[in-house]
Amino acid sequence: MTLHRLILVSLLSILMTGVPSLHADTVGTAFTYQGVLSDAGAPVAGTYDFRLFLYNADAGGGQVGSTVLVGGVAVTDGRVTLDLDFGDVFDGTALWLEIHLRETGTTTYASLLPRQRLMATPFANHAAEADTAASALWADDAGTAASAADAFHLGGQGPAYYLAWSNITGVPGDLSNGDDDTLADLSCAAGEIAKWSGSTWACGDDFGGRSSTYVVGPVGTATENGTALLAAVASLPTASETAKILVHVEPGTYDLGTNSLPLPDWVSLEGAGRGLTTITSAVAGENATLNIGMDSELRSVTVLNTCATTGQVSYAVHTDNRSRLFNITAVSIGNASANYAVFNTGGNVVIEEAFLEVRDGAGAARRALYSTSSDLILRRSSAVVSGGSAILYAILTLGSGTFIAEDVNVSATGGSTLTFGIHSNDTEVRLTNVVIEAQTNSNAAKGFQTSASSRVVMKNVKASAFGEAGTTSYAIFLGGNFIYSEFDNVTTSSNDKGLFCYDGNGPVTIRHSQLSGANYGLTVYPNSNSHVTVHHSVLQGDSAGLIHGGGGVVTVGASQISNGTSGSSGSIICAGVWDENHIFYPSTCP
Repeated sequence: MTLHRLILVSLLSILMTGVPSLHADTVGTAFTYQGVLSDAGAPVAGTYDFRLFLYNADAGGGQVGSTVLVGGVAVTDGRVTLDLDFGDVFDGTALWLEIHLRETGTTTYASLLPRQRLMATPFANHAAEADTAASALWADDAGTAASAADAFHLGGQGPAYYLAWSNITGVPGDLSNGDDDTLADLSCAAGEIAKWSGSTWACGDDFGGRSSTYVVGPVGTATENGTALLAAVASLPTASETAKILVHVEPGTYDLGTNSLPLPDWVSLEGAGRGLTTITSAVAGENATLNIGMDSELRSVTVLNTCATTGQVSYAVHTDNRSRLFNITAVSIGNASANYAVFNTGGNVVIEEAFLEVRDGAGAARRALYSTSSDLILRRSSAVVSGGSAILYAILTLGSGTFIAEDVNVSATGGSTLTFGIHSNDTEVRLTNVVIEAQTNSNAAKGFQTSASSRVVMKNVKASAFGEAGTTSYAIFLGGNFIYSEFDNVTTSSNDKGLFCYDGNGPVTIRHSQLSGANYGLTVYPNSNSHVTVHHSVLQGDSAGLIHGGGGVVTVGASQISNGTSGSSGSIICAGVWDENHIFYPSTCP
């Protein structure tokens, strides 16, 4: 076979990790050589003997150190690893390695030429003699660098020289006196921290704007814990916008008995997590288990109201202006005449990552979320209600502002009279990524209804309503003299009507939606004078896909209408539609 030269894979490396102090044992002069052996470009395999020399020239010259013989080396995929020791020969002189090899069992060595020059790594052995080095670059002990013949790395100075500010050049102006910077000029009060305003540093409240934090932990039984929590909140100092307070409640159950826990304005409460901290009471009347003041937060806690007294009201949480609920569970349980998980009477309230529920019992008025004020935002939450002996609402909002729901699941089931998923009379309603379910076997079911809103906007909404047979149920009811409404990617299902437009005077736009009902997919009531535009949608009903009895105009384009249209008191214009059998109608309605 023809043997080609050994190809270097990595730099030669000394078999040591560093040089010890001058008085420790040395690590020796051996190092490892690695390479790849090939035959006609292909890696070889087998067992080989190696003979290695060091020379002080790339050709000719004189041999340096001893000859190294390594026999019986197993080579796999051409990879070669050799441990070599030529003695103490690395003093900085350039050296070249010459390799001879033969297959084990044969007698003749082949030379692999040219020689290979050794790079810097092996000369690191010389560091063991750094106590006599002429230059501090080679010193193995920085303590001797000050006396080295060429200590230019320290500018001829010992390390202590550079610990004095006066000896350092190029110091920024605000550090010229050693410690005088912008932050050192601040004098913050207790509970404040330095904050960057975008142009300067100034003192501000710590912990998200709160000046004080109070921790309440369990002291015994659930009742004893509740008494301690009531006492702790009652003893709080007066909070304000500039002196906010946070009450942190550690894991445990805190039973308030028949008492309510009032949180004053600017006082917030947080638990250790919904599954860890529970606050419960059986308080009745207008007070909730937790009454949240203005500009306050409630987070990471479960709140229960278990009042079961007939003729009384059971609230789990009551919110006020600018309240914020985050990562909470609020539940009202029992036979009180009215059960509300969250009762909101404030404006600009935000509820996020909440589970709101009314369950068990047979109270008349049952609402997971009940709001009588304006500007309410509900995000990434669920509202669930079941049972009851009167009108059932998962969500009821009656404010004069805007109701926004995003990424919300709503369920209202089993009511003995009317059952609503969402009933909203706010000036503007915006629903995005919302699923609404309303179902009862005793009366009519309404998925979403508005009776006084001026504008309704829905995007990515699924609404269903299944009521008692023969009742007027609808997935979406649009009423209240609305002036403009928009539905994008809305899906309805119902055992009566899909989308019902009742009493509007503004335009309605429906696109990329599927409106289905057992009777009618889209209904435009006689009192409506709205211009309704439908495109790229499906209108599906067993009686008719579209029924129009209003005074406005309904325009349908690029859509499917199943089982035709009904009603002629208003105008219906179709362009490019098809029926349930995929028969195309270029300019007429099915």
